[in-house]
Amino acid sequence: MRVLAICCIWLCMLTLLGCGSSITLGTDEDDFDATIYVGNWTGPWQSLLAGRQGTAVLLFRADQVANTFEVTFDMDGEVLDGLDPPQVVFEGTYTTAGGAADVPGTAFGDLTMTIQRNGAFSGAFENVPHPDIDRINFTGSASANSITINFTVLLNGGGFVNGTMTLTR
Repeated sequence: MRVLAICCIWLCMLTLLGCGSSITLGTDEDDFDATIYVGNWTGPWQSLLAGRQGTAVLLFRADQVANTFEVTFDMDGEVLDGLDPPQVVFEGTYTTAGGAADVPGTAFGDLTMTIQRNGAFSGAFENVPHPDIDRINFTGSASANSITINFTVLLNGGGFVNGTMTLTR
């Protein structure tokens, strides 16, 4: 249960990074426009194990001069062993060609992710500070109106847990 909750949180964070750093509408030839993601995003998350679910809230800010973004993410519900975890804040960078984030030492471990021009993103949390979790992988897509995140929590000793999250404005 804790593993699923942590995975959900990481996925939301990754999605946020992906949305802020390099996702735009259009084709692969279009430049990113991080400003279309600025604002508040919210939606349901669910773990496909044990029926865990809740609401995720994300605030995205972009600095067009520095080409950086900041994400504040909060998951409500019984995420970590029945507990509602504190919000997470992280930063990333973007260019007109895509985005990336390399954020060590977050509450969920070390985050790495990339964002493609078409809004597709992927990444992982490694060194997860939970004894039952090896790593959390995620993929997703973002547009000006929605962000979808699919995540897989890989458990120590084998096994995995899948989950999903959809955020809208």
